[in-house]
Amino acid sequence: ALLSSDVDSKRSLCERLPAENPRHKFYYSLTLGQQNISGIKDQLYVVGLASHISKDRIDNIARIRENLENRFLLDNLTVDFSGESEFAAGRVLSANYLVPMLLLYEHYGKTGDTEKMKRWEPLITRLAEEKGKTTLVKNFLGREKTEATPFVAAGLDAGYIEGHLRIIKGNIYAYDMEVTNAEYNKFLNFLLENQRNSIYETSKFDLSQYTEPAYTYMRTYHANTVVTKKNKYFTQYPAVNIPFDGAQAYCDWLTEQYNNLAGRKFKKVKFRLPTVNEWQIAALGYKKFQSWNIRENNVELAIPENSEDELCKGCPVKTFSFEESGILYPWYGAYNYRHKALNKRGCALGNFKFPETHPVCRPQMPTPDGWTLMAPVGAYFPNNIGLYDVVGNVAEMTAEKGKACGGSWNHTPEESTILSINEYKGPDSAIGFRPFMEVIEK
Repeated sequence: ALLSSDVDSKRSLCERLPAENPRHKFYYSLTLGQQNISGIKDQLYVVGLASHISKDRIDNIARIRENLENRFLLDNLTVDFSGESEFAAGRVLSANYLVPMLLLYEHYGKTGDTEKMKRWEPLITRLAEEKGKTTLVKNFLGREKTEATPFVAAGLDAGYIEGHLRIIKGNIYAYDMEVTNAEYNKFLNFLLENQRNSIYETSKFDLSQYTEPAYTYMRTYHANTVVTKKNKYFTQYPAVNIPFDGAQAYCDWLTEQYNNLAGRKFKKVKFRLPTVNEWQIAALGYKKFQSWNIRENNVELAIPENSEDELCKGCPVKTFSFEESGILYPWYGAYNYRHKALNKRGCALGNFKFPETHPVCRPQMPTPDGWTLMAPVGAYFPNNIGLYDVVGNVAEMTAEKGKACGGSWNHTPEESTILSINEYKGPDSAIGFRPFMEVIEK
């Protein structure tokens, strides 16, 4: 009956359930498809809670963070717009938010994010007062304040971090390269040394999907090794096999560290994973973009006389709408190379997946791009704002769990464009991440 498309059957089921189970409460919700809410997605309020059934492990904290921090408006929990009585359905249901908010508050305490703890405490307290849970919640808040992790310096350098940032627009910046094994291992070592064990467990490299010989290779790839002049190991290769939570925790840690560094350029920032729109605009690399929706932009492109010219200084410039331009790739200023994956010598301009029969551009190279798997970060040309490897090498996580952008060494060039959104289910050898930075206070 639940799967039936018969409206009468569904109505009958909804009527029978409470009638046959008088001791239980039933709540019904209206579910809208993505196509129905796309136009109002920035105007949605939290109005209730829903359960979710999944065969895979659900990351509850990540869901709560995404919903309460980014997806939904919370004004209805702080202001009574309708003059409803305290027994009205909306106000009764708002009590349900105490539990997820306390879980979120606890998460902030464990990660040492005292600013977010301060931001959420008034709302939690207000809801607790309305629902008669004041004593219980006050005890919880007091315990979490006491147990909040104090700041510990990790020895990062503000100049090094700022030197890798490239401005996208306004207060939004992006790291110029993907996070490397060396950088991610520094983060993991910090967690272990400072006994942030719960964060470490949800952030460590996940090699559970591998069997031999791939397992040994990946252990070697991610090994926390000391670099020497003779051997650099894989330290400057992109960090992969990372849980989504790990990428977010890294950004939180980098935020905490930077905001406490002496001599920093910005007073307060927030590192985070980008939205899909932010990532695509950054990959486009066009400083004069007009809209965060890449498809709504006009772009200026240099038109070379010779279609094989890769550089085009002094060439005439023409304005195209993004849709008519056919732009797929980030390299060169010449229009004719914005939709090509190979240069005029047949060498790949990024690290992609090619058939074994595809010709190589040089005899000594094993593949058209020179690599069989991942390449070191920054191995290819940057785009026009200085971002390396925005397509190919490893696909990059976005703030939307399960969606990475730009394709990878394990995707074909056609699957590795600035418009490509590659879905993933968990840690993967083809998925890494690039932190974006939002300046909160200059």
